[in-house]
Amino acid sequence: MIVNNVTYMNEIYHIGRKELIKICGMNMSLDTGIEYKKNITERIDKLTLNLKNWSKRCLSMNGRMIIAKTYGLSQLTYAFQFYRVEIKDLKQIEKIIYSYVNTNKVQVMPERIRRSYLKNPKNKGGINGIDIEAFHYCVTFKQYEKSIRNSNTIRNLHDVIHKYDYIANICQIRSNNLWRKQARPPNNIAELQLLSGIHVREFLKPKNKAIQLANELQLTTSKEIQDAINNQGICRRNKNMLLKSMPSIFRNAISNNLLMDSFRAVCIPTSEKYMNIGVEKSAIIQLSLKEVLKKIEPIRLCNIYKNRTWEIKDDTWLGAVWKIKHPTLRHYRFKVIMKDIFSKERMKRFGMINSDLCEICGMSETVEHQLYECTNAARFREYASRISPSFIMNDLYSMIEVGRDRDSEILKSVIFKFLIQIDRSKNATFDVFNQYYISQLRIMNS
Repeated sequence: MIVNNVTYMNEIYHIGRKELIKICGMNMSLDTGIEYKKNITERIDKLTLNLKNWSKRCLSMNGRMIIAKTYGLSQLTYAFQFYRVEIKDLKQIEKIIYSYVNTNKVQVMPERIRRSYLKNPKNKGGINGIDIEAFHYCVTFKQYEKSIRNSNTIRNLHDVIHKYDYIANICQIRSNNLWRKQARPPNNIAELQLLSGIHVREFLKPKNKAIQLANELQLTTSKEIQDAINNQGICRRNKNMLLKSMPSIFRNAISNNLLMDSFRAVCIPTSEKYMNIGVEKSAIIQLSLKEVLKKIEPIRLCNIYKNRTWEIKDDTWLGAVWKIKHPTLRHYRFKVIMKDIFSKERMKRFGMINSDLCEICGMSETVEHQLYECTNAARFREYASRISPSFIMNDLYSMIEVGRDRDSEILKSVIFKFLIQIDRSKNATFDVFNQYYISQLRIMNS
């Protein structure tokens, strides 16, 4: 605390002055570095600590994603409503979350399953993995939506922040070389954010008739010019004068109606329920929606297992894996679908062992060999057929595919559970297999 000595009425008063104050849970400071550290960086550290505490639990991948959303992102959701987070920190948050989901560790490590697969909804085989940038856009946009519908303190705060923010935007536009005459149209969210709300004196020449016209019409920002043009508040001659006198990057954005009211409050929804907000334009929303969808890759077993003969297969059954009630069996089936199996061939490739030969049959142990081709896998399928004579699997795809026969699906998951073990359950007898199957059947019936 800084103490100032103030003399008043011949008496000295010691008045304290703080560099940081907290208002409604958010820290405010004249030093933007300290403010960002308190509001964002320290909350990221808390997120990491929460996930580290939960890493001691043996949870499934789906369970870890639920924990990351519930106890991890809860640290940042409130801050996302009011504070602009740097892109590098959004990417760091996503790395921490998906490292925990993949490896049960909060250190940033190589991920065994692609995020683009995990971000798929459950009805398409994913785990509803969260996209942090999209989540940040949605939370802030919802706050922005509330403010633009009501003339309240938050709306006034947006306007105040907007007045002090456009200077930084101008510097960024010039450093990105977007001010040149032949500038291309804006093609991402960051550029549209930078262009929104820039004062007319920054992009119109000071002695030009266009800026005189803007002053006469009381148009002070790029967004106000866009609104006047779109609402036909100015004649065609004045419209052409304004557009011709400004840099092409602004001309393209204003002509396509892409600018929004406030720079800090520009947030893009990823849900269709926000698509019809009257004050927002579908062009910028569609642009963000395309960027989010690029991060999601459809799950196809032919691509995961690199088997071209499976391209003709219909993978619409993938969402049925989440209908398996038993969490352990569901977890093993999901690992098999995503090929998250440590075969000898994969372990050798990662430098974990020296030989990739199967200990049972002496062949190279790939995932396909481990789960179907090996004599050990054939032995467990024979055990299953003794329990259920209708259990007949012609290939690995039919083993992985989730069907409607409950007993067959339990047998498949039990087989995978035995084959994934480190010793491949090579000493497991029929009695052991049957006993475990009965126990799982009893749990499913309870």
